[in-house]
Amino acid sequence: MTVTKAITLDQPYPALIVAGVKGSDADRFWSKVDAGAEDSCWHWTGSRHERGYGLFRVGSRTDGSARLVRAHRLAYELTIGPIPDGLVIDHVCMNPPCVNPTHLEAVTQAENMRRFAAKRSACQNGHPWTDDSFVVTGQGHRTCAVCLSSSRARAKERRRAVLRGGGGGR
Repeated sequence: MTVTKAITLDQPYPALIVAGVKGSDADRFWSKVDAGAEDSCWHWTGSRHERGYGLFRVGSRTDGSARLVRAHRLAYELTIGPIPDGLVIDHVCMNPPCVNPTHLEAVTQAENMRRFAAKRSACQNGHPWTDDSFVVTGQGHRTCAVCLSSSRARAKERRRAVLRGGGGGR
């Protein structure tokens, strides 16, 4: 299946929307997409950021215009249009390597974080995420109360070990 049919674009890629993206860049971009059905995730098969987001080089290394862009942002701009100022692209599917434009939505950063927090069902260590299972840190971040308590207990034990002369290394 070609990506252009899946998103029902009858005209060539609107590659001029993104500064520095030529038709050959757009063709190379879509060649790195494993597109399935229109409503399923389209997985980025190129290089990825440590958090799973796709990375793509646009421009030319020879003329110095080369730069890395996030694949989902480029997919949005190539198919939907420019990302409005002050907005970020939210993966409605919560799948960072997905570049399916129907899974991408331009929202404020605050809305993106609100959606992310609402969709999480557990902390990174698997403790259930409920209204009373987290605390808000001084920086305004939500953190798991169980994990925070365990971390504080380990830190307290390390301090005690140092005072007893036991070192306290990890």
